[in-house]
Amino acid sequence: MSLQNIAIVTDTHTALNGLITALTLQDKLASLDCALSVYIEQAPESKSEYKNQHYWYLVEQDLIRIFKTLGLSEDALVKHCDGNIHFGEMHKTVQADKVNLTQKFNSRAPLGVSISGVEFHHLLVQSQQKEQTIDESLVSYSLVGQLYAQNRFMPPSHDKRSIASSVEYGIVVNAKKLQEQLTYLCDKLGISTHQSTDLKLIKQSEVTPTYSEQALGKVNFIALGSDGSAEHFPVDFVFDTRFNMADSTKDKLSQLTWTGEIECKIKGQESDGCQHDIIKLNNGLAQLIQVNKQLTIELTLRGTEQKIKDASLAEINTYLANTYSLNTESMRWQSTTKTQNMQCERLWSTNTIDLASVTATLNYLPMRRTAISDIIDLWLQFYPAKFEEASETYPILSATFNQLALKYQRNLGDFESLLLLPHAENTSKGDGEYSKCYSPSLLARINLFEHTGTDYLTEQDCIAPHAWRNLALAMSYWPKNYDPVTNNIPNVPNIISNMVQQIKAASKQAPSLSQFLSSVAKAS
Repeated sequence: MSLQNIAIVTDTHTALNGLITALTLQDKLASLDCALSVYIEQAPESKSEYKNQHYWYLVEQDLIRIFKTLGLSEDALVKHCDGNIHFGEMHKTVQADKVNLTQKFNSRAPLGVSISGVEFHHLLVQSQQKEQTIDESLVSYSLVGQLYAQNRFMPPSHDKRSIASSVEYGIVVNAKKLQEQLTYLCDKLGISTHQSTDLKLIKQSEVTPTYSEQALGKVNFIALGSDGSAEHFPVDFVFDTRFNMADSTKDKLSQLTWTGEIECKIKGQESDGCQHDIIKLNNGLAQLIQVNKQLTIELTLRGTEQKIKDASLAEINTYLANTYSLNTESMRWQSTTKTQNMQCERLWSTNTIDLASVTATLNYLPMRRTAISDIIDLWLQFYPAKFEEASETYPILSATFNQLALKYQRNLGDFESLLLLPHAENTSKGDGEYSKCYSPSLLARINLFEHTGTDYLTEQDCIAPHAWRNLALAMSYWPKNYDPVTNNIPNVPNIISNMVQQIKAASKQAPSLSQFLSSVAKAS
C-alpha cells in the first residue's frame, strides 16, 4: 500500500496542532504524490473562564524553517500574528529554606564555547569549587542571552566554528492569529480543510471490525459526517491530534482516550486460540492480545458514555466465526483515579497515530525541536513506501516505532519534571514530595551529572545535551568532579571574564531586531 491519502483529524480546540501536522507532512512528503486532508471536528465549548482569552504559542526554530519553505516568513509571523522573537530565557522560582529564589538560565544555546575540548560548564564548576565568585547570572554567558538583553538578532550559523552556531530562537505568537495564517497557507498549498458543526470522525471499528495486527494491510476507511449520513473516504493513514478539553471530572472521564488491558469472558463459549480473531467494538478500538478461556484485549476508548466502575472485567455477549462483540454495558474499569491519569501506551495503532499525547506537552518547554516534527520524522523512518497485505513486517515496524516514541515522551516528561518540580535536596528539609515524581531515568541522569559532570545518553532525546546541563546548573546541581584537563588551566575567572567580553562584543555587532525583520521582509 502506498501513501496516497493522509487524513489529519483534529477538533476546534486542537486545530492549530492539526494544521501544523498537515504543513509538516506537506514539507516532509514533498517528493511523494500524496493528498493531505484536514478534518476539524466541532468540540464542546470549554466552560473555563479563560476560554475567550488569547493564548500564546511558541513557534520553534524547526517550524520556522518549515513555514519559511512553504511561504510564511519570520516577518509574517511577527506582523500578522503579534509575534516576538524569543531566545529561550527562562525564569525558575524555587523555594529554598522557605525563601523564594528566582534563577535565570538559557537552555537554547551553550553557555559558551569549547576551549581545547573543555566544556564551558566545567570551567564554571571549577570556579564554584574554588569558591571564586562569578558575579553574572548564567544566562549572561550565552550569546543569545546578550542578544536578548540588547534587543538584537544574529542569524544562526551552520558553521560549528562560528559563535553564531549557538544561536537558538523561537517566535511567540498569538495562537488564534497563527491558526488563521496556517489555514490560509494550507488552502494556498492545496491541502483541503473540512469543518462543520455536525462533523464527526467515526473510527474504523465503528464501520468495520478492527483487524488484529496480524491482519493489517487492508485499505482502511474513515467515515466523516453527521450521524446516520456519513460519507466514506479511503484513507491510507490518519494523524489524530484531538485530546480531551472538558472541564468537569465527569466529562474528562467520559471523553478520555484510554489505553490499557482488560480481561473479557466469553459468555457460554470457549476459544482454543486463534491468531486472526476480530474484535468488534462500537466505542473505540480493540486489539486482541491473547485468546484462551479468557481474553486479554488492549482497548483504546474515545467518547464512551459508559460509567467508570471499580473492576477490570467485561463480558463478550456474542461469539461467531472468530468475531467477538463486547458488551460495553458490562465493562468495568480498575479505578477512576488511575483511568484519569492513564498515559497512552501506543501512539501507532493500525493506520492511526495518536499525536495528542505528545502535543499535550507544555509548549513552552525550552527545546530545539517541535514534538510533532520529531514524531513524524520517526514515523517516516519506519513506514515503508509499499507493503504487502497482512505483511509480517508492518506490525514489527509499528511496535518498534511505539517503543521509541514512548522513550521520546519519557525524555520530554523528565525535562518538564526537572524544570517544574524542585528536588528534595534543593528545598527545605521534609519537602520531598516533589522528588517522588521524578522518574528513575531522571534520577539516574541527575546522579550521573552531579558525580561526573557528564551527560546521560538515551535514545530519542530531543533535548540537546547542553540544554540538560544548563538547566541542571540553573537548578544548582553542580558536579562534584569535572574534566581533569581544567585543573591545568590557570586563571579560570579571567578566562570566563574574557569570554563574556567577547560574547558581548559579538552581540553588539549584530543588527537590531527591527533591522533583521526589515531585511527578511525585503527578501520575501
